[in-house]
Amino acid sequence: MKNILLSAILLALTVSFYSCNSKENSKEETINIEKDYPNADAVYLKMEKEYTLNENGSVIYRYAHKLKYLTHLSFNRLYGETFVVYEPEFQKLKINHSVTTMADGTKVVTPENAYNEVLPHFAENFPYLNNMREMVITHTGLEIGAIVDLDYEIRSQKDFFPFLMGMEDITASSPVKEMIIRVKVPKGKELNYFLKTKNQMNPSVSSEGNFSVYTWVFKNVPASSREMSAGESNFSVLQFSTEKMDKAIELVSEKIEYDKELPEQLKVKVDKIISAGKKGLILAKELQNLLISELNQFYVPVFYNILKSRTAVDVWNSNGATSFELAKLLRKVLRYAGFDAFITQNVNPEDYSNNVGNIFIFGEPLVRLDFEGEQYFLSPTYLNRTDYEFYMETSDFILVDKEDKAVIIDKEFPNNSLEVVGDLKLSDKMFSGTMDVVCSGTLNPYYNLLNESKGVSEFFSQSVRGKVVENNKPFSKLSFDLEQAIAPQGETDYFFVSIPMANNGIEAHGFKVLPEDRKSNLDLPYIFTEKYAYSISLSSDMKLISNNVNEKIENKLGIVHVIIEQTDGKINIERLVEIKKRIIKPEEYKDFKQIMDIWNNPAFREIVFKK
Repeated sequence: MKNILLSAILLALTVSFYSCNSKENSKEETINIEKDYPNADAVYLKMEKEYTLNENGSVIYRYAHKLKYLTHLSFNRLYGETFVVYEPEFQKLKINHSVTTMADGTKVVTPENAYNEVLPHFAENFPYLNNMREMVITHTGLEIGAIVDLDYEIRSQKDFFPFLMGMEDITASSPVKEMIIRVKVPKGKELNYFLKTKNQMNPSVSSEGNFSVYTWVFKNVPASSREMSAGESNFSVLQFSTEKMDKAIELVSEKIEYDKELPEQLKVKVDKIISAGKKGLILAKELQNLLISELNQFYVPVFYNILKSRTAVDVWNSNGATSFELAKLLRKVLRYAGFDAFITQNVNPEDYSNNVGNIFIFGEPLVRLDFEGEQYFLSPTYLNRTDYEFYMETSDFILVDKEDKAVIIDKEFPNNSLEVVGDLKLSDKMFSGTMDVVCSGTLNPYYNLLNESKGVSEFFSQSVRGKVVENNKPFSKLSFDLEQAIAPQGETDYFFVSIPMANNGIEAHGFKVLPEDRKSNLDLPYIFTEKYAYSISLSSDMKLISNNVNEKIENKLGIVHVIIEQTDGKINIERLVEIKKRIIKPEEYKDFKQIMDIWNNPAFREIVFKK
């Protein structure tokens, strides 16, 4: 009896020792995590993503993570729930486990009523995808220091995926200590892969039963940046596929309808527009406007956008379409009207590899119009967007149309530039005069200018009347008459007059108030030059109060120069900004900020007069 009692006491002491030791280890781990990630709300201790291609063509996707919560924000707003989208008709979701380990070591298993199915946001109001489901997993027992251990898998039937393909961003919304991506294919099956990263890394390849296993392990993956304009240059991307890119293109080609037959109601509307007598690009834009204005747009993941796309009749009758469905319909309408129109896929050139067949890299589908020796790229969703062809640094065009025999050749494109020259007058009642504009490249809104009255009225914020002098794809010329009534500020004799600035230049991108520094790359949409030269005549009773300005900075990223000076009764204003690099690294950011701070300085964007 004494021996039994002694054994029980020793066992209790041992359990107590290991429990205390476990808590000490947990405490030490928490300290290390907080030290390593001082600004993180949460940290993924481990994240695993696994794809398995079975012999019969079915695919299993497994996801698992261990997430440690470090702030109240992490469980109150950011990670209180996990969302899993799947299609029950073809896919089965299995939750392997979902457990929260609280700060004191208590384990809380997610209860049954914490699993609830809803309709995915992208399927709302879109009956065609109302069979989709999103499992909302509500995590319980959350507190600072808690760790959620989640593991689930989605089993897809054979033929749901035409072949195995995937695209994974090597980043997450919070830092990841260890990220593992594993792809399992039957032995003898080739896996093609492409990792866009600063440091090339090949996977480890091993065998597991009848499978070849490719494994990538990434350590200390930083959180995706929340800074403004932090684009794809800030993280790596892994693509993989069991087919080449020509097979992925074939999938898209098979979804295009190659006949010219239109739904009857749509045909009546198209015939009416054609009979109005408009020709060429203006007619094409009218037909584009018909579809964009008549049909609701649904934004769905690229897999459903392309592979689940419907026929033209179904789209028109449902009064709504995805971007790819709109592109197919626009192609059909344009060809019915006699145009040579073809669907192309817009992709980021840095993501493209002939060796990896992957439709997940495809961006917005476009309809290319070959007309009078020029190519025009029309968006099926945006009416007046600048032609995509000018975005050559961030866009390539993949031919996916079986009837498309075009040869893509390298072109020399004009600079993205905007230049304004104005001869203006200022009195105590009116700011008036003429302004001539030349714009080219991405700063040339020539689609918008086809509708002259609308295009010119939106060019400046001031009250202007304008006309298009010349409008073509490389560059456009415009002329404006400025007539803006002005009045003194309040009860004073002071007049504050804004210098006219174009709305489609750097003003459109929101680089107004910039932080002192940044940790991620700043991705600009394009490089550009913007220049203004105004000569302003003053009435005899008006006096310039603003100080003369001559501010200039030139550095590795570009140049800014602002001049405001009064000579011989006239005010001369010159404003120049040029940015020569699209992707700005953190160590280059101060140069960019120097330029933009001068450009945005309110004192340099208006002139002050006194009567």
